[in-house]
Order: sequence, then C-alpha cells, then structure tokens
Amino acid sequence: ELSADLYGIHKGRLFCLQQMSDDVSFASELQTVLALSEEYRRTIREDRSRQGFFANERGVFDAAIESAIRRHDTRRAFAFAEDSKARSLLEFVKSGKSIAEVEEDFASVAHPLSLEEIQSRLPDQVQVVQYAALPDRLVIWVLTRSRFDLIEKQITSAELEGKINSFQQLILGKAAYADIRKTGQELYELLIPPDLALDKYVGLIPDKALHQLSFAALISRDGKYLLEDYQVFYAPSVSVLVLATENARRKEQVREENLLSIGNPDFDREENPNLAGLPDAETEAKAIARDYRKSTELLGGGATRETFLRNFANAEVVHFAGHFVANGQSAGNSKLLFAGGDLRTSELGAYKLPKAKLVVLSACQTAFERYDKSEGAIGIARTLLALGAPLVIASEWKVDSEATKDLMIAFHHNRKQRGLSSAESLRLAQLAVLSAEPTSAPFYWAAFSLFGGYANY
Repeated sequence: ELSADLYGIHKGRLFCLQQMSDDVSFASELQTVLALSEEYRRTIREDRSRQGFFANERGVFDAAIESAIRRHDTRRAFAFAEDSKARSLLEFVKSGKSIAEVEEDFASVAHPLSLEEIQSRLPDQVQVVQYAALPDRLVIWVLTRSRFDLIEKQITSAELEGKINSFQQLILGKAAYADIRKTGQELYELLIPPDLALDKYVGLIPDKALHQLSFAALISRDGKYLLEDYQVFYAPSVSVLVLATENARRKEQVREENLLSIGNPDFDREENPNLAGLPDAETEAKAIARDYRKSTELLGGGATRETFLRNFANAEVVHFAGHFVANGQSAGNSKLLFAGGDLRTSELGAYKLPKAKLVVLSACQTAFERYDKSEGAIGIARTLLALGAPLVIASEWKVDSEATKDLMIAFHHNRKQRGLSSAESLRLAQLAVLSAEPTSAPFYWAAFSLFGGYANY
C-alpha cells in the first residue's frame, strides 16, 4: 500500500528544488512524484474524492509546466497541462460505462492523448486554444492538425482572476455594451490570439478562474463581441474534446432525431417557495417539438421524474426547460425539479446515454456551479458528458426566462430547418437576441455555451 507520508515527502522535496531552480534534480524528482501520484489515484474510487485529490496536486503540474517552459520544451509543457485537466471525467468518457459502473471498478487510470494523437485526430474544422493560469503568468497554446504555438502573457493568476470577476459582475448586473467595453477589450487582448482563423471553430480549454468567464462577450479592438466573429465551444481538456468529437461522429448518421422535450414541470412549491412557475418554458418546449418529426413532450404535471428517466436514454436530443437548483457545496445534490419528485445529479450516475447526440439544459446554472482546479467546471453538464452525450448546451448563471425561450426556439429551428451545426445554431440564436431590444446586454444571451466536441449536426 502506498504511503501518503512517502508521497508527501517527495512532493515537499520537489517544491524545494523548484525554489532552488535546480532544474536537473527537479526533473528527476518530478518523475517520482508523478508516478506516486498516479499510483495513489488508483486507490481512490469515488469521483468527488478524485476531484479533490487532483485539485490538491495542481501545484505539482503548474511547477512542471513552468519548468518545461523554462527549458523551452513547449511540447512537454503542453503534455503536463493536458495531464492536469479533467482526468476523472476522461475516465468516464473513455469507458463508455455509467459513472456507477466505473466507480465500482476504478482500478484503471485513463491517460490523456499525446500531442501526436490529438493532432492526428483533431478535425480540420477546429482550432484549439488551451490555457494554463500559472501563479506568475498565463500560458496559451494554439493547436490545429498542423499548428502548435505557445504564447505567454505576464499576468499573475490573482490579477487574472480579479479581471474575470470584475467582468462577470458587470455582466450579471445586466451592464450594457458601453459599460463592459473597457474590461471586455482588456480580456480579449489578453486571452484571444490575434491570428485565429475565422473559418474554423474555436475549441476553448479554460483553466481555473477562466471556467467562469463568458468568452462570447469579450470585445475585440474593433468593437465586436467575440461571438460575432467566431463559432466557439468549450471542453475541459483537449483529450475530452477529441473523444467527444469522435462520439458525435459515430452518431451523426442518425438524421431522424427523436426529441424528448420537457417544459415547465410541476414541482413541490412548499419545498421550493422562492421559485415561480415557468410558462415561457412550456411554450418553449412545445414550439421546439414542432421542428422534430419524432418527439415526446413532457409538460407540467405530465413531466414526472419517472417518465423522464424512462425516456431520456432512448432520445437522440434531450431538451429540458425547467428549474435546476444548484447546490454549491455538493454538486451531487443539485437537482432538476420534476412533477412528483426531484432528480439529483448524483442519481444520473446509474444511467448511460448511448443514443444521445445533444442535451440542452435550458435552465439556470447548469454549466457552472463551481470550478475545480483540475476537473474544470463542475455542474450537471459535466455529468451528462460523462454519461455519453457528446454535446451539451448549458448555462453559467440564472437566466431570463423570456429571452431564453426566444433563444432556444431559434436554436432548434436553425438546427432542423436550416441544417446548421449545433454550435453555429446557438451562435446565430444568440446574435438574434443580441440584436433585439431590450435583450442586447450579454446577460440575456451569453450565459449559454456548448460543451463537448465538434459536430456537424
């Protein structure tokens, strides 16, 4: 059995060598620490415990990235960054099993794809921008099938987090364009490489506080929101992006999609006295169903937990328009509200989504409840990626019901009637909300993002 004391001793020695700038000894000790780390992780079965373990180890990976960059080994630095991200989620995505099945037999430790594997398997249509927020600098990699570049920005992680928090508070306060322009342009200059291709999708791999940033609302030097120029989506690691893309490709031949559309489920008003009914969500669910030839609608009192669970594993597209109650202390206890009972995030772990092409969570805070230094954004969207959905659309904050209804109806219409990809359909729906008054402020359109991989549907 691995001694935690032994591991702690080697980890302490590693940080001493870092302080001494002894790169040769540091590199040797790092191999020992990483090997012990992987060995110890094999003994941890439960997802939340693995999250905690890897979050605590993030300092080791940050030191490893910094050491590799100092030695001008940008490929090694990238490998360390990829090693540090979403390792527990990667296990679920790679396995094809339910979360419960994987946790019962967690002896394996899924390893990220190598840079060579990533570049050979990345679609031509995608350019990846991966971030590492190190204590004293921000590192950005730009990656395509044929490109591999590293950019460094001199800003501490504390300064970066402060800028992000200020920007997000402005957005949540429904600030208009003029009020967010200065901060939005500063962050754009800092975060968005100047030579991204306009004709490729941008797969963003955030890090630490960047997980809570609405990239779509960043403002370029010529005064345009990022959303106006680029089709963006998010993934917690490049390995997860590649595997989700391949999952989407396996499912793309199913053209006649079966929709499960849930709208405004009745819920226990005594247990949730501060929540109102959502008539707009019911209108939304009905309107969306008209774009699909095969659909099941669960509305109001008919939107029960049991009926949802009976249907959702067999649907190609799942759309939930209702209340989601986030639990910042325990994401597993966050819940979707249904008629006749709630569905906690942890309960979904018993299920798989072998058919799902897309899950849309048209509710509050479904993408982001908190961020984990290693796993990234923690929320129900992450759980659905783990269950096998290659694409999940989810929200970062508490959204406006009426603007969301318009956005979601336009999104599905773009997919089904215009034959556009989910990422482009979402972008155009957001641009429509942006161009209308009184919903032009980013608060109304920038909450929703697509997570997972690239898909042509």
